[in-house]
Amino acid sequence: MPTERLQKCLDAGGVFALFALLQDWPQHELRALVADVESYAETADRGIDDKWKAEAFRLENFVNRKWAQALDQARDDAHMQVLAVASEIISVAMYYLDDNGETPDA
Repeated sequence: MPTERLQKCLDAGGVFALFALLQDWPQHELRALVADVESYAETADRGIDDKWKAEAFRLENFVNRKWAQALDQARDDAHMQVLAVASEIISVAMYYLDDNGETPDA
């Protein structure tokens, strides 16, 4: 479940909207957002892999090359979607952190 901070970013509607949304956030909120996104992405990736394993190793999918490839592609697409969204949010947050001479690790 995303945090309230992260949900605001997910609901923003894209990278351009993130710039407007995050421009006035305090530095500690931006750092917390980066941590939220990293945690959420790790959890989402584990969920994607768990779902893939449950489906890919069912006998009817395992022995059917077409289904196995479709499942692999769906898993890869889901991972790419998580990566794209996480990258957008973290990039904008870091832009504003860097703008003030801070980094998420500071």
